[in-house]
Amino acid sequence: MTIRRLSLDQLQPLQELYYHMAGNDADLEAQLDAVGIVQPLIGVHTADGVGLLDGFRRYEWLARQEPRKVLVQVFPKGQMGRAFVSALSVNHWTRPLSIVEKARALRLARAHLGDEVGEEAARLLEVPPVRKIRQLLAWIDQLPAPARRWLHSARCSVRQVERLRAVKILESPCWLEAAESLNLKAQEFVNLAEQLWEIALRDGSSLDQLYQKLGVDALLGDRRTVQQKQQTLKQRIEETRFPLLKAIQQNVQQQLQQLPRPTGQTIRFTWDPTLERTGVGLQTWIASEADLERLQKLLGDWKFRSSLKQVLKNIQQIG
Repeated sequence: MTIRRLSLDQLQPLQELYYHMAGNDADLEAQLDAVGIVQPLIGVHTADGVGLLDGFRRYEWLARQEPRKVLVQVFPKGQMGRAFVSALSVNHWTRPLSIVEKARALRLARAHLGDEVGEEAARLLEVPPVRKIRQLLAWIDQLPAPARRWLHSARCSVRQVERLRAVKILESPCWLEAAESLNLKAQEFVNLAEQLWEIALRDGSSLDQLYQKLGVDALLGDRRTVQQKQQTLKQRIEETRFPLLKAIQQNVQQQLQQLPRPTGQTIRFTWDPTLERTGVGLQTWIASEADLERLQKLLGDWKFRSSLKQVLKNIQQIG
């Protein structure tokens, strides 16, 4: 390997070996015009071998000079595998590759450089020689572009991808767009996806039909904050999963509103739908002995106690 200063017109990008998600289709010269260096390490054809433009080491970019030249690590012909592994090592060390980039890098290594280079790349990327994981990576590399983009941006783990694959949500572009719009983290999306799949299996519907039923398009388009939209979607999914539970909750709330209250005194009844605390809360302000007497009278009234017992019974049913 040698280091040479070469003109840009002598270099042709090794596009067939690009595995990074960002900038894969960008022209080499356009990248140089934009940032002055190429990051991450990128492979190029040279007149007499294979070269690497090393963004990590910040090789000098002489764009203002004529002819425009850059410093290039040049490997002899026949050593493309060595150049690929060298670049992969630096790139993965400076910014660990996502699971999507790993899948692509392994496929390209095997397809263009052979199984030996592919296995060396797998060791560098810490991909174990487990058939199930290798099959999963091959499956990831065949996913539609929207699914690969989301998996890359969310930095999903192998386990998270396995769970998403099981519920088939990566085949639904509308849900992927929703996850991106709502800034859902990987684990948040996994949890929602599994809940949606449970509903779909129970109701015999598709994930896309659930998307329409839950009114996600309208939700994404309204003026609420991202956090409010997230909460609303989670609430709608929960209500759809447990319609009977929702009906009981509404009944409890209605019964609380109908409980007798003394004239001239404000009393508020509350409860915790999450059931972290069971029972009913009572809130009031006692400013005088008259308030206290009214409260005592209320608690002693058999109609009030009977109604309250029914509310408590309904809450116990939910638990």
